Order: sequence, then structure tokens, then C-alpha cells
Amino acid sequence: MLVGGREVALTNQDKVFFPASGTTKGDPVRYYVDLADAVLPHTRKRPMQMKRYPNGVEGDFFYQKRVPVPHPEWLETYRIEFPSGRHADFPVINDAPSLAWLANLGCIETHT
Repeated sequence: MLVGGREVALTNQDKVFFPASGTTKGDPVRYYVDLADAVLPHTRKRPMQMKRYPNGVEGDFFYQKRVPVPHPEWLETYRIEFPSGRHADFPVINDAPSLAWLANLGCIETHT
């Protein structure tokens, strides 16, 4: 999908994510892209924790702090250092392509 001049690789867009309505995984991706101007002021320059629903809203979900590898080279990340000495690179959703990428991971909610 071409979003904001960037090619965003999308997967399984026909997979049903909301069984009651038949809404597919691709529907929230397009929805977030359509609403990017309203969403981005709340996510811009903020590390995101991902709440992922890989099997839709009726399946199990999990929280993911670390940005998956691989990820697009253009995706901005922010490294957070923990007192333990460990670190995590979080995604930063500054633009519509990054928002589409996040939604494609099954992230229905965004957590800054």
C-alpha cells in the first residue's frame, strides 16, 4: 500500500478481525490511514507500546515493547534504557506510513 509516498508492506488483509461485523484486518489499516491527521498529534514523538491482536479481537492479545525485527528502515524508533541496564527500541509513530505499519501488526489500540 502506498501511504504518504512510502510503500507499506501489508499482510493478510482479508483476515477477519472483528467476527461480529465481518471487519477484516485491512479495514483498520485503511481507517487509521484515513484518520492519520487526527491520530498523529497524539502519537508523534512518543514511544509506543504495541497491544497486538494477531488473531483478531476475540483471540488472545499481547503487549510488545520492542519493535519487531525486521521493520521498515524508515520507521523511527526510540531506545529506552532500563535501570537493569537492558534496553528496548520502541516504535515512534510520526507519520501515516508508520501508523499503517502499526495497524498491520494487529495493533488496534495505540499506547504511548
